[in-house]
Amino acid sequence: MINKLPVEITSKIAAGEVIHKPFSVVKELIENSIDAESTEIEIEIKDGGRKTILITDNGVGMSKEDLLICYEKHSTSKIKNIEDLEKIYTLGFRGEALYSIAAVSKLEITSRAREMQYGNKVRIEDFTARKIQPVSMNPGTKIEVKNLFYNLPVRLKFLKNSASEARSISEIIIRYMIAFPEIKFRFISNNREVFCTTGKNDLLEVISEIYGNLYVKNLIYVNMKSGDFGIEGYISNLNISKTNSKFQFLFLNKRFIRNNAISYAVGDAYRDYYREKKYPVFFLNVKVPPEKFDVNIHPAKEEVRFLDEREIFSFVRSSIIRTLKENIAETNHTSITETDKNDQNNSDETKYQPNSFNSAFNKNSGTGEKSFSFTSQKNNTEKVQNELDMLITEKPFQKNYKINENSEIETKKFSDFKILGQVKNTYIVAETVEGVVIIDQHVAHERVLYEKYMKKLNSSKIERQRILFPLNIEMKPYEASILEERLDLFEALGFMIEKFGETMFVVKEVPAFMNKLEENTVREIIDEIFTSSYINRQEDLREEIIITSSCKNAIKAGAKLSFEEMELLLNELYTTENPYVCPHGRPVIMKISFDDIYSKFQRNFKS
Repeated sequence: MINKLPVEITSKIAAGEVIHKPFSVVKELIENSIDAESTEIEIEIKDGGRKTILITDNGVGMSKEDLLICYEKHSTSKIKNIEDLEKIYTLGFRGEALYSIAAVSKLEITSRAREMQYGNKVRIEDFTARKIQPVSMNPGTKIEVKNLFYNLPVRLKFLKNSASEARSISEIIIRYMIAFPEIKFRFISNNREVFCTTGKNDLLEVISEIYGNLYVKNLIYVNMKSGDFGIEGYISNLNISKTNSKFQFLFLNKRFIRNNAISYAVGDAYRDYYREKKYPVFFLNVKVPPEKFDVNIHPAKEEVRFLDEREIFSFVRSSIIRTLKENIAETNHTSITETDKNDQNNSDETKYQPNSFNSAFNKNSGTGEKSFSFTSQKNNTEKVQNELDMLITEKPFQKNYKINENSEIETKKFSDFKILGQVKNTYIVAETVEGVVIIDQHVAHERVLYEKYMKKLNSSKIERQRILFPLNIEMKPYEASILEERLDLFEALGFMIEKFGETMFVVKEVPAFMNKLEENTVREIIDEIFTSSYINRQEDLREEIIITSSCKNAIKAGAKLSFEEMELLLNELYTTENPYVCPHGRPVIMKISFDDIYSKFQRNFKS
């Protein structure tokens, strides 16, 4: 039998599509405040948003009549007819936010329209205005959300701890701070101020407030127009890059979006400068007429569909290429990454190929984690357009790469080698019983160190070393709370990190194998914690520390080695459990069999 569900059930189902976690509430309410022409927005939370979320703005406000219907389903002032859906100029438009929030919380709204002398307060329970009363207040709106998911115990059970939920809220607020530097944002968590911007329409000032001066010093201004399209913001120079896309902020008409095609276009513009798989940092707002895209295809409105995505791709790519050429001298096209400043350009010639160019256009899903293909060849726009229609089938190496069942036999064959020499002070060439192998010296040594360090950290007693000059690390407030929560994980792995003041941490002891400790190394590990949701256990942190330390201490590309040093390295490599892939997932060895060599030289006999 088919039953028509009652409103108390359907409302919660509908709310689940819009309100997933506390950050969803903050997102929807901030967008309402921005659409209300606010110039100041204050966000205050308690217990990661589970206990209280309070949003206060100085926008246009609401009259008593509007206040009494604003929480009803599909009540909105932003669209009036079907034609309005074809040209969306506001961040919100569906009229679902307050209705969905009211379905899963205790909601109180206080608002005063600018033309009114006083405001009104209403408390909403079970979609009914229980109490409405006049109040004295400044123009604007204040919305208080209490006891989120009190009537949805299943959803409440799946919330993370308060610090994690607060971090997610911070990340949402950061998006709007970057997109709207002309608005003053203030974020308070558990009575402590986390962020406060000035609202002076200075994006660099906002970036500095969030991430510090390191980013500001290494950003290039972008401002390009072509026909109906425009792009403005900042991109990183060659002094800073990341190992993932978490520091890439893409906006469409100031709306945060995830779009693999546009992100790929930016990354592809760097291919002449990056020799390895790195992600540029960027804060970009792409301007496109509303009638040329559809934003009404995703519950969170983070994905859009363009009428002509290739046109957008070409515009963005050419704009970034031009900006880079105008601001970066064409020297040897090598880069220094933020995480490898002391590696003297830890470059390798291995080209990372994504599964296909078309995947950038066809798979605009959640994470936006598309890797870029960086090569040293110059490609014009026509070639790129042709490549868009080609399928590249080569698969990238994965971090959890498994040696095949014959790996023990193969290792034995490779162990009987004769070193032929070193190419570009980066690659070791050797002859084996089956052919010729080329070994990347940096990633080979990285694999050797990784397994050595792993054995040391897995021992019952971890050896520590005290730092002669303790390392001071200044954190942003939202970073400090997360690091403080994980100090016990660091301690279990051989670190002694103490909090000094509100946002300062002092590193006094480290595992004995970390003999090249610098602020950059520790910062990289900490950054990985902030950008990787999986690092919540001691095992995860151990893995990240070992990978980072292995990379830092390994022989660098460009280092000249003697035959004895090369032989020692290969002997150590072939005693590892997995000599074929480095901890980051990059290949260590490239094999060329004698059969392939004979074939290339058209020989039908073996000598």
